[in-house]
Amino acid sequence: MHSTIGRDGGRRHQFVALDGLRGIAALAVAIYHVPAFVGGTVMSSAYLAVDLFFCISGFVLFHAYADRLRKGMGIGAFLLRRTVRLYPLYLVSGLSALAYVLLLGEESNLQGHGLVSFVANLLLFPLPLEWSLSDDLFPLNFVAWSILLEIGASLGFAAFSAAFVDPRRTRWTMAAAAVPMLFAGLHYGQLNLGVSAGQMPGGMARALFAFCAGIAIAHVGPVRWRPSFPLLCAFTLAVLAVDVSGGARTVYDLTVAMLVCPLLVLLGAGCRTGIGESRIAILLGRSSYPVYIFQVPFAAFVAKALGAWDVHASPMLGLAFVGGLFLFALAVERHVERPLRSWLSARVFGIARRAVPAMIAPQS
Repeated sequence: MHSTIGRDGGRRHQFVALDGLRGIAALAVAIYHVPAFVGGTVMSSAYLAVDLFFCISGFVLFHAYADRLRKGMGIGAFLLRRTVRLYPLYLVSGLSALAYVLLLGEESNLQGHGLVSFVANLLLFPLPLEWSLSDDLFPLNFVAWSILLEIGASLGFAAFSAAFVDPRRTRWTMAAAAVPMLFAGLHYGQLNLGVSAGQMPGGMARALFAFCAGIAIAHVGPVRWRPSFPLLCAFTLAVLAVDVSGGARTVYDLTVAMLVCPLLVLLGAGCRTGIGESRIAILLGRSSYPVYIFQVPFAAFVAKALGAWDVHASPMLGLAFVGGLFLFALAVERHVERPLRSWLSARVFGIARRAVPAMIAPQS
């Protein structure tokens, strides 16, 4: 971890190892979602990476915004910053998925309610396809459910920031959030929850607990034992690769989500990285959001191309897919996300200050 001076004059912390873990986990999720490329399910527990993402977000947002919110930063300003951070690239990925549907998808997807659902999804509004058996909240890009909950959890943090700056109240909130988390795991028998309408309460329980756990860890501070970054990455991948079933799946998912993911954040926050390791971690961190949000349209286009070329599934194909997605994500981050965020930040905040000064002004 190292810190620099932010533009607002305060301390801005950058937790390099956590950036790396987020990137590693995003790639694990991507390979989990393309079993047809590798000839079977790989990284069988990779959906638990979402709990790690939520936990890291709670930790990082506390460090980035708790002091500013305490000093009077408005909720409107906070929400605008999170929206500018998350929505533009989400919209670009959604338009990419829509392009696939228009150019290469089935004709039935473009009729009636299908098109309405896709447009709603572009606006980050959950609306399943009426004829779909999967009941996915975001049929255009099914991973978007976690982005919606990320924004919701962030808004809850800003609204109740006065409570979250108190370590004791944070721990009590986390303890209360553990109840629906345990109920969801025991009820469904696993924690791969959130993508469909019927499982959305379980997804909300995951987001609430993990986010609170991240904030609680931020109050603890780094631990004395500082593992090496490669060891931490290897352990993360091992955790996400475990394949269990039956009752063991319930126990494993709850253990990873409620104990292991917070432990990874705690260790990652204090993990020291060498120069080479830091460069790798930073690249992984920069790729993490584009990897996660573009994995669906990227895989769809790749699958169509492989079908045309009659390429068969294999572990090497899976590795090639991950490598291609990683390089694609880095290009998107550099040439699309960064310029778009800079352009929007300059204009959106300027317009908001002039048009709705009460929203941007500090809270009284």
